[in-house]
Amino acid sequence: MGRVGERVMSGEKGEAFWRTIFEWLPFRWLWWLLMALRRGITGVEFYPDRHGLDRIRPLTDELRRVTEAHVFWVAGRKQFQSGEQLEKIKRLILPNPDSASLKCFESSLPDGMSIRDQIREVTQMAIEKGIQVKWYSEFIGYSWWIADPSGKNAFAHLEIAMPFSRRDRRPSIRISRSRHPEAFSELWNSYEKIWEKSESQNGAR
Repeated sequence: MGRVGERVMSGEKGEAFWRTIFEWLPFRWLWWLLMALRRGITGVEFYPDRHGLDRIRPLTDELRRVTEAHVFWVAGRKQFQSGEQLEKIKRLILPNPDSASLKCFESSLPDGMSIRDQIREVTQMAIEKGIQVKWYSEFIGYSWWIADPSGKNAFAHLEIAMPFSRRDRRPSIRISRSRHPEAFSELWNSYEKIWEKSESQNGAR
């Protein structure tokens, strides 16, 4: 076999090798690598639904990586029921379960969930965990949490809670403070103002 034939065989073996490696890599880690590269360029990550988010960035794993979290959730019962990494949550804002906007949102949910009952349940669990809890006067259509606001790896994760849409189909974005300081500051300042105007459920200031 000549040199040309050897190069052809070598190329075929090389392609087969990399194809085998590609097929062997767990999809989650391959996707994580691609997202890490994209994040380094843009500082923004987009997730079209909860399935994609949970596959790449499970909330418990994300909380484990941070020092503190400041949260505004629609309810958050799933995380509180798990009982994991709750000590990282320093402040929790929930919509007032008696507000007209929350009742309207609840009535639109296709799975018939009682968000109001979940808010009361999570409020009690958070109080028992020593987390500062407040209720905001209305449901605002978003939930978000901010990680390590004074740290170099600070980020904000914002989810759109749309009426007439299932929870697992909510899109979300994650914004890095290092790449987008103005957008991050806007979300952080908004959280602080909402916190000031919310009603304490356990003496939180």
